[in-house]
Amino acid sequence: MAQPFDPARLQLGSEPIPVAEQVASLNSLGHYSVSDSGALAYRSGTTRGLDTQLSWFDRAGKPTLTAAEPSRSSTVKISPDGRRAALVRTDAQSNTDIWIVDLQTGASNRLTFDPALDSNPSWSPDGSQIMWESMRGGSWGIYRKSSNGSGDDELLYKSPPVGSFALTDWTRDGRFVLFQASTPPAKTDIFALPIGPGTSADRQPIPVIQTPAGELGGYVSPDGRWIAYMSDESGKEEVYVQAFNAGSKAGSSPISGKWMVSKGSLGMARWRSDSKELVFISTDGAMMSVDVTTDSVFHASPPKQLFQLPSNALALGGSTPGARMDATRDLQRFLVTVPALSSSRQ
Repeated sequence: MAQPFDPARLQLGSEPIPVAEQVASLNSLGHYSVSDSGALAYRSGTTRGLDTQLSWFDRAGKPTLTAAEPSRSSTVKISPDGRRAALVRTDAQSNTDIWIVDLQTGASNRLTFDPALDSNPSWSPDGSQIMWESMRGGSWGIYRKSSNGSGDDELLYKSPPVGSFALTDWTRDGRFVLFQASTPPAKTDIFALPIGPGTSADRQPIPVIQTPAGELGGYVSPDGRWIAYMSDESGKEEVYVQAFNAGSKAGSSPISGKWMVSKGSLGMARWRSDSKELVFISTDGAMMSVDVTTDSVFHASPPKQLFQLPSNALALGGSTPGARMDATRDLQRFLVTVPALSSSRQ
C-alpha cells in the first residue's frame, strides 16, 4: 500500500491505495524496496512465510543439514548437551508455539499448546526444563515446563503493561532468568528475575542494565561474573560486557566498568563454557570471536572472523538475525536456520 505524506506538515494525505498485490513477507516484514527514482522491486508470494531447515556450521563455516524436517521456524536454542533444539514454529493458522527437535533423528514434539503467542525459549542448565515468554490474558508472562513435555505450564512471572518484552537467558547456576522490557517512552532495559536457590522468594525483577540508551539481549557468562549485551549508546548497535551484579551478596563490592567488544554487531552474544571466549555477529554478517581474560579486570582481544554466514540465512532474521541461530556450549558448532531446499533440489 502507499499513502501520500506531507513532510512539512507531518500529515498523511488521501486514503491508502494498493501498489502491488501478492507481495511476499516473513514475520510481518515485506519483501520489497523502493528506489530513489520511485521504482518498486518486490518478491511475489503469499504471507505464509518461508519454510526453513536447520544447518550446522563448524568454525570454518562448513555447513551440514540436520535431520529435522523443514518448517516455518524462527528462534532456535540448543540444549546444553547439544542433542536437541527448542524452536519457535508458526503453523498454517499463524499460531506460534515452542517445539523440541531431536537434532540427530529429526523427531519433533510440540511443547506448548496455548493459542497465545509463545516465543524465546531458554533451557535450564541441566536441560530438563524449558522457559519461555507468552502473551496471555493481554500481558506478557514467563512460563516453565519440563522439556520432555510432561506437566502443565507453570507461570513464574506476570509482567505489567510494557511496550516490548523478550526472554534472553537462564544463568548456568539456575538462579536467574534474564529478560528485556521497555515502557514507552523509555527504551529497552535488561532485568534479572530470581527463580533459583538463594534468591528472593517474591520473584521481583532486578534491574541489571538501565540507562537512557536501548539495551538488548543479556547473556551471563557461565562463571556468573559477566553479562554481554547489545546497546545503541554509541549511535549504533554494539556488544558490551560488564559485571553481572544481580546475584551479589550484601556487603560485596561489585566490579565497575564497561567494555565494548565489537565494532558493529547484529547480536547473538554467546559465551564458551569456560567463560574465556565470546562470539557475536558483525554488521557484515560474519561470525566473530574475541578471547576473554578476567584475572584482575575484564579484557577482550580484538575481534577475529571465524566464517561468513550465508546471506539467505541473515535475510530470514531481518534486523535481528541472531535470534535464528545458536551455538553449542564449546562454541565449536553453530546451528542456523536457512531457507528450505525445494524437494527437487534435495
